[in-house]
Amino acid sequence: DLTINAAAVSGAKYGVNARNIGSGALTITTSGAVTGTNDDGIYARNAGTDLTINAASVTGGIRGIMPATPAVAYCRSPPAAQSPAARARASLPTPRPAR
Repeated sequence: DLTINAAAVSGAKYGVNARNIGSGALTITTSGAVTGTNDDGIYARNAGTDLTINAASVTGGIRGIMPATPAVAYCRSPPAAQSPAARARASLPTPRPAR
């Protein structure tokens, strides 16, 4: 299992970049603003069982949250917490990353 708990996080590319290559669950919880200036606010890739993201406020240059995983995903981030550009892009199809 991989568990990440964070308050306010920002990065030039990603706010949170989490990759679990194990067999367990990946859980990300943020209580403050998460910002990925040039890419995703939260990028989460899980090869294990479940992926859970609980985020208070997420913005990204491309997407707010990118759950790149074949596992069952549950993401909770209120739409109002995402930037207008991120909300607009959320309606566009997202290409799946190569495996």
